[in-house]
Amino acid sequence: MKLVIFDIDGTLTDTVNVDDFCYAEALRDIIKLDINNLDWPTIKEQGTGTDMGMLLAICSTICKGIPRPEEKRLFFYYFKACLTKLSISNPERFQPVKGGLEFFEHIRNNHDYDVAVATGSWEETGQIKLKAAGYDITGLPYAHCNKYSNRKDIILNAIHQAGYNDDLENVIYVGDGIWDKQASDEIGIRFVGIDSHNEGVLKSHNVSEVVSDFTNPDFLYQLL
Repeated sequence: MKLVIFDIDGTLTDTVNVDDFCYAEALRDIIKLDINNLDWPTIKEQGTGTDMGMLLAICSTICKGIPRPEEKRLFFYYFKACLTKLSISNPERFQPVKGGLEFFEHIRNNHDYDVAVATGSWEETGQIKLKAAGYDITGLPYAHCNKYSNRKDIILNAIHQAGYNDDLENVIYVGDGIWDKQASDEIGIRFVGIDSHNEGVLKSHNVSEVVSDFTNPDFLYQLL
C-alpha cells in the first residue's frame, strides 16, 4: 500500500487566483494592508504557502508583531465569507484541475492506495473550495492550517492520521508549490509536482517528476 497526499489550491483545484483575491480583500479590510505593497512571492515562501503561516509572516515583517486572537478570527471569517460568496456568485472561479475529479475518485477506490488531503488552507475554507470544484473527501484524512502554520507539520499530520508514521518510504505528496517540495524533502517522502498553468517554476527548481494535470492517469500511476 502507498499513501498519496494531495494539496488543494493549484493541485486538485484551480483556485489560486480566487484564493489570493479573497486573502487580499481580508488583508485590506481587517489588517489594513494593500497586497500590492507586499512582496507577495516572498510572503508566500516565508509562510510556506499556508493561510496562517502567511498571516504570521505579514504581521512579523510588516506589522512588527503577531496578530491578536481577535484579528485572526476576524481575518478568517472575512476570508471565509469572501470565498463562500464567490463560490455561489462566481462558481466558474472554482474549477478542478483538468482530470482531477476523475483521477481522485479513481485512486481513492484503488485498493493499492490510501488517499489523504493536506492543505495550507484553514479547514473550512479548504472544504469550500473542494466542494465548489466538485470534490468529496468524506472519510479521508484531512490536514489543514487550523493547528499548524507550517506546511511540513500539516503534511506530517496527514501522515499521522493515515497511520503511515513508520512507513514514510511509501508516502507521496502531490503539490504545486516549491514549499510543497521543500516540506516533502524535509520529511523524507517523495514529491510529484502539478504545474497546471505551465509556469515551469517546479522544473526550474530541479523537480524532475512534474505533470501539467491529471489527464494521463496511466503515466501518473507510473510516477506514484
